[in-house]
Amino acid sequence: MMVPDWIKSVLGENPSSLAEERLAAWVTWLNPISEEMPTGSDISYEDDFETVKSELAKLSGIDVGLIIRLSEQLLKEQAKDLRVGAYYAYAKLRDEGLAGFSDGLELICGLLSSFGNEVWPKKPQQRYTALSWLMGNRTLDVLETLEIDNEDIFKRILSSLVLLQNLCMSWDEGARPGFGAVLEKFEQTSLQLKKASASDSSSQSSAVDDLDHAQNRPISSANEANTAGTLPSPVATISSSKMLLDQTRVIAVFLRQQENGYWSACKMIRAVRWGALNSSPPAVDGKTRLKAPRTDVVANLARLEKEENWLDLLEKVEAAFLEGANHYWLDLQYYAWKAQVSLGGVYSSQTTSFLADFSSFLERCDGVAGLMFDDGMAFASDNVLEWIEKQVLKSTQPSSNPQQSSQTMDLIASEENNQYEEAVTMAAASGVEAAMAWLSDHPKLQHGKFLCHKLLMMAKLADAYQKNEWALHLLDRAVNEMQGMPVEVWDKDFAFDLYNLQCSFLQAKAKRKDVQHEKSKIIEKIGDLQNRLVKLDAAKALITLY
Repeated sequence: MMVPDWIKSVLGENPSSLAEERLAAWVTWLNPISEEMPTGSDISYEDDFETVKSELAKLSGIDVGLIIRLSEQLLKEQAKDLRVGAYYAYAKLRDEGLAGFSDGLELICGLLSSFGNEVWPKKPQQRYTALSWLMGNRTLDVLETLEIDNEDIFKRILSSLVLLQNLCMSWDEGARPGFGAVLEKFEQTSLQLKKASASDSSSQSSAVDDLDHAQNRPISSANEANTAGTLPSPVATISSSKMLLDQTRVIAVFLRQQENGYWSACKMIRAVRWGALNSSPPAVDGKTRLKAPRTDVVANLARLEKEENWLDLLEKVEAAFLEGANHYWLDLQYYAWKAQVSLGGVYSSQTTSFLADFSSFLERCDGVAGLMFDDGMAFASDNVLEWIEKQVLKSTQPSSNPQQSSQTMDLIASEENNQYEEAVTMAAASGVEAAMAWLSDHPKLQHGKFLCHKLLMMAKLADAYQKNEWALHLLDRAVNEMQGMPVEVWDKDFAFDLYNLQCSFLQAKAKRKDVQHEKSKIIEKIGDLQNRLVKLDAAKALITLY
């Protein structure tokens, strides 16, 4: 690999040597899992791995301590897995800053250096995805909030990145992750550190003179200087729209990292961009002079919506909203709303006020929905105009329509039957573990109601292969996930099927001789489930239960 000159200027002619020397510090993490299986087994369907992924799926309130602890357990006891290494590095960055990030990168280098192609996951595409995720927007967003002023830590990170690139060079070209964005960030840091070093050198020559002057000052002046030294440094005055947006991005990242902080960030950036707008931008024949959104942004958002990758869609929408004139691109609000209600939980808890704020903006900027950007691209596509008419403009009006909540459920047609059939076919051909792993990693089944559907499918599959306790555990998780979401996100038919299957499994378990000591608890739980079934649909429950 060709090493850029700026890296050599920081690390010398052998830039990876520092990272290579530090790998010995990770020996306890890199010990083989066992003699028979040095890298362990596939953990895709392990509870701890699912917990780590679920925690990282949050846009706010991530428990980084839990991720760090579970990642260590998984890597030491169950599998040498690049996905876990990437999750660990990101959590350490969030928890300990740059020092933690350097630790995580060194660990990943250690995994690849020690185990090579035997490291998990086995599929090149999954390895590519794991490292690309770590080098992506979420990491860059955190790095933007940190001041990189420790040269030793900076060198550790840079050396680890060089070593990591070297270790990936043996992979197929299409499976090698890109490090360009992160390296570009650190190239800027390198220039800043050089400037700071030069500034320090020049200031040292005048330090003696300053000291002489200080010794000759009156006592009162010295006291004033000491007092001034205890005051907080002044915040830079915002003198341009660009500075305002830069500050807004930083604050939004911080807010999203807090417990339930998504909505604080969401509403703040809209207040910044919409708050002072009281009329539509000037236009001739409906066309403004505002620059249209970048074509790659438009294509990327459309792709994420099609893939139902709601978390990434929500993240990209918030970033795009702060670019150029995109606050006039009304499709962004549709994408955001669709992702919010699809994810459920905290993400759908304030959609009513979200729509009300959007409606207020549309009313103040009368006619904005019918305008175009300078290239003729509409501010709002046809389906978004229809959504605005049916959902947004009526969002502040009280509704007595009993089918209002069902509109959310009808947003996206579920493909669970096809997915389950594919899993059954895979289980027959490659084993139930392979089918479980496929379902566990399915990109469309990671969040909200889709996660609940996935757990239900996995439970049915486990039951088909006589893994009864496993099936019950998966159903318990599905119920817990479902009960954490508002009723608008899941429908009564799904809830009924879930409770009914759980009830059937428990009834079968109660008949086993080896569980007689806990039979009373099982019977009590069955009674509770039957009551829930009756409340959901009494007529259907009578047929099913009796």
